[in-house]
Amino acid sequence: MRLALAFVSLFALQFAADAYVLKHGNISRMTTSNLLEDEPVVAKLFDSNQDFFWIRYQGADYVVRDAATLAAIEDAYAPVRALASQKQSVKSRAKALRQRARSIDDMLAIEDDAATRAKLERNRDDVQRELRVAEAEQQRAIERRERASREGDEKMMAIFQRALRSGLAEKQR
Repeated sequence: MRLALAFVSLFALQFAADAYVLKHGNISRMTTSNLLEDEPVVAKLFDSNQDFFWIRYQGADYVVRDAATLAAIEDAYAPVRALASQKQSVKSRAKALRQRARSIDDMLAIEDDAATRAKLERNRDDVQRELRVAEAEQQRAIERRERASREGDEKMMAIFQRALRSGLAEKQR
């Protein structure tokens, strides 16, 4: 299984969908990462190298293979993908600041000169302020991504329900 990009939703759908998997081109999205292990039909679909959308909806499994429907579902999650890189950038910045603060603390632990200690403490205070800002920004990025994921789920369900009504969703046995 080759996936160039995988997004795993941490939130279960609230719209009577128990689980879903989208595989469209090099994009994959699923409600839980163990669906490939727990659902043989999903693993078989994944191994087929064909694009699909599988969903368990109101106790029944459905597969959609229509290219336009798959593209629409993928587009529903475009904001999530865009926010993922932003979240990663903020996370990396916060990590670097934490490392810098630890390094300053290590220097403070061995420094005897009062003037140097005072300078290091001011430096550490500046880094800690930057870190608080970065952590708040990281939290906002997480919240934006979670909101975009919920909105994507809502759009996906509307798209699936249209596919179901139009006969594009094949009920699986």
